[in-house]
Amino acid sequence: MRTIYFVRHGQPESGRACCCGIPESVLDPVGICQAQRLARYFETKQLSVIFTSPLPRCVQTAEFISGGQIPVKQDSALREMDAGLWEGLTFDEIKTRYPDAYAARGLHMGTVAPPGGESFQDAGVRLGLRMARLIDETSGDIAVVGHGGSGRAWLCALMGVPIDSVLTVRQPWGGVTAIEAGPSALSVQSLGLQPGVFPADVEIAAMLDKMDTPVDVRAHGGAVAKTALSLAETEAEVDRGLLRASCLLHDIARTCGSGHPAKGATLLNRAGWPAPADIVARHHDLGASPSAEAKLLYLADKLTFGESAVSLDTRFARSRQKCGDAQALAVWKRRYDDAMKIYNELQSKAQ
Repeated sequence: MRTIYFVRHGQPESGRACCCGIPESVLDPVGICQAQRLARYFETKQLSVIFTSPLPRCVQTAEFISGGQIPVKQDSALREMDAGLWEGLTFDEIKTRYPDAYAARGLHMGTVAPPGGESFQDAGVRLGLRMARLIDETSGDIAVVGHGGSGRAWLCALMGVPIDSVLTVRQPWGGVTAIEAGPSALSVQSLGLQPGVFPADVEIAAMLDKMDTPVDVRAHGGAVAKTALSLAETEAEVDRGLLRASCLLHDIARTCGSGHPAKGATLLNRAGWPAPADIVARHHDLGASPSAEAKLLYLADKLTFGESAVSLDTRFARSRQKCGDAQALAVWKRRYDDAMKIYNELQSKAQ
């Protein structure tokens, strides 16, 4: 069996959120960090060749992976889908200038093309045909560095996902999709995952910036991280990097209103970080079989009010006042009991 690694390029430089397919942007600092992580990941793989879209953001990513040791071949058929007349426009601009086409594409995302451009479906067919040839013409494991739009469309066909659901296919910047190439078929083994367990600080900052996370919320995350790492001193099996990153990101969706733990987890999953996503999802309600990191974040969050340390009794006395009915009180009690259980476990280990 062979493994085909489809890699989306690292995060590119961009002055604004727009419809961008073919511009020759390069990697920004986050993208360079992602490309460096990809390089470390592929050091343990035996690649025979790396194919890449000729756009600079892909070529840069491929060259990091290669490290000058693996052949890199550019292929124009691996390019991103062409946005036509929408190229470089913000989505508000597109909606204003091309209202009918914008509405039609919203109803049929996969099959309606921008004026003068390429639909997801057409881009997926183009990429699929080229991928088939590349696989046939090579041996061993290979990496293909490409784009999110055409890549998602090709993967829809490969996985049997309706093309109009193309945007649900996870393909984050710097993510890797591993595909097993059997004698007669391709099978997706993992989809759009980052080649690591937790994001680097530059990525954490970029994610918080993108969500316009307020300064006080970020400061709370830092205080929770400090408390959690202190609590982890008696826990030998804890991944401290994962714990710290999860603490810093646990309130990333705080400005989204109610249910922000689940919303934050969704954001992190889409970015290819399932481990922090699971921990963030549990910071209000632990649920079944929480990891050691999830328990520590849960407790540290309850021991921190703003940036200040508080006791569990003080923290829960504040939240008790907000319980307006029996159901809310039952939730409050469950959370308090979970926090006390973790606290007592840690105290017992420290003795």
